[in-house]
Amino acid sequence: MVQIHFRKTCRQEQDDTFMMDYDNDGQLTVVGQSCRKFTSGKPDGRKYNRAAGEDISCSGCSHWNGEACIKNSFDNVLTRLDSEG
Repeated sequence: MVQIHFRKTCRQEQDDTFMMDYDNDGQLTVVGQSCRKFTSGKPDGRKYNRAAGEDISCSGCSHWNGEACIKNSFDNVLTRLDSEG
């Protein structure tokens, strides 16, 4: 069973504060593997190769801008997973 904890993380960059949607890379992996809107950001939409150690993660999705999901799926998926757990 996966334990998921909600927390928004802030970072400071050039006098601006940005809210990041995720707490850690583990959340990106869990949410990416459970997201129905996941779209490979790899060239030509190549599939991920688990045998080569590649994990599906939000960071590898074409909808991830480096800090948040542009489809606004991250929080919805995280909430759904939290309620199932």
